[in-house]
Amino acid sequence: MRKKKLAIGALVLIVYFILIFILLAAESAAPSSGIQTLPDAIWYSLVTMTTVGYGDIYPETGIGRVIAAIFMFMSLGMFAILVSAALTLVRDRLLPRLRLALNASKKWYVFDEVNDVTCTIAKGIKKEHSGGLCIFSSNDLSQDKTQGLGIIIPFSQSTILSFKRNPESVSLFFTAGTGTENLDNALRHADSKCPVYVMTPYAQDSLPKTFTTFSPFTCMARLYWREHPVSAPGETIVLIGSGKCGESLLEQALLVNVIHPDQSLRYHVYGSYDEFKYTHRMLSAFLSINAEVPGRDAVYFHEGLWNADAQLLEQADRILLCDDDETINAEVLSKLSKYYATRGQIHAKISARVPGVTTFGETEKIFTPELVMSRRLDQTAMMMHEIYRRSAGGMAPAWEELSDFARRSNQASADHLRVKISLLLDQEVDGEVTPELCRKAYEVFEANRQANAEWFRRLEHERWDRFHFMNNWSYAPERNNALRKHPLLKPFEELPLAEQEKDDFAWELLKSFAEG
Repeated sequence: MRKKKLAIGALVLIVYFILIFILLAAESAAPSSGIQTLPDAIWYSLVTMTTVGYGDIYPETGIGRVIAAIFMFMSLGMFAILVSAALTLVRDRLLPRLRLALNASKKWYVFDEVNDVTCTIAKGIKKEHSGGLCIFSSNDLSQDKTQGLGIIIPFSQSTILSFKRNPESVSLFFTAGTGTENLDNALRHADSKCPVYVMTPYAQDSLPKTFTTFSPFTCMARLYWREHPVSAPGETIVLIGSGKCGESLLEQALLVNVIHPDQSLRYHVYGSYDEFKYTHRMLSAFLSINAEVPGRDAVYFHEGLWNADAQLLEQADRILLCDDDETINAEVLSKLSKYYATRGQIHAKISARVPGVTTFGETEKIFTPELVMSRRLDQTAMMMHEIYRRSAGGMAPAWEELSDFARRSNQASADHLRVKISLLLDQEVDGEVTPELCRKAYEVFEANRQANAEWFRRLEHERWDRFHFMNNWSYAPERNNALRKHPLLKPFEELPLAEQEKDDFAWELLKSFAEG
């Protein structure tokens, strides 16, 4: 836009001087004309275009009078340009500064663009924190697409941030570009003290502690299994589709769907999952691959067509259509409905509503403050870690000092807290995990802990093992974080009794959460 304005300005200037030289050439040939020099011509043009009209000099030739008429009409344009410039200055510079000044006491949430993602996040923020102000950084003021969720300011996020004396009360969001672009833009604020949220698949180990990264696929998978948890330890689940969607769903499923120490969930996966298998190279440490073993979850990676085994499709407890391309999911759904007598539930990543089918992956559900900003998850994880620190006499590092892996480990434990409560209360936990829910769950745990102590401990050890194996840790007699080695990564029955008893901590946390 700036280059365009400069080009127009340069063109106007060129036309102006062409007219000046034509006027001078015509009038200097008339001895009686008062316009004989270049300063005379410029003076006359300025007096004419500003409508002052001193009358001290004027053109006497026909060509000079034509040029004079052009200057007169240009005076109208000059006036319009001046008025437009004044209005633009007020609208683009003065009013935005005034709006920021008037809202200086509020907490600001500053987005790098107006789009579906940022508007969805803003909607959730406005609902949860009505006292905050959502600010969209955009030069496009022609149409307000924020739907009343905030204000559009034609300044960069850095400029907007400079208006705040306390940057801690500003949250910055970077969602407009690719994962690399978002991260690059966010790193320009590495020295600021404000929270920064970046939509990128990259891990946080080397990023400032004020940064929180999120992926739409991770958010989607976490929400899906939270809303649709497994209900029986022997379910058969079919995933049809390749890409980030299917990989994220499978990864989260293996981490969170731990509901019985001897469960045997069966995941049948159709699509290209080679990268997933090579990335998680320790899968066979806790799973049975392409084979069924009693008391162990199994993952079958099918290389053929999704409809090669009609009996599997018709007897599966659940079928997930999870290709990144929604049109493929819709095509598979159409064929399933038309040609197969499926008895299980069909869940599809499709934005539109489909009668009789559970859809997921909608933008308005994925990009909520809870999932994007990890608020409740982080708060729960931080509380868990702080309780652990107190039990260790303060010897453990503070939350801010933890590595990305350690933080994610606490988050995974927090994710599973909802599963533990559901198991104890024998009901799904749809909403927020409240102190009252934790109190009820802990009462059930206390009533059953002596009789089922080993069951509780084995379940937590299985969950803990899975997280480490999914992140490619392996067993070694001595712990080595750099090499991802841990002495406790072995079957529960091989652990010393003292180490087995430590798994009670994950369940006893319910009491701490119940007490606030």
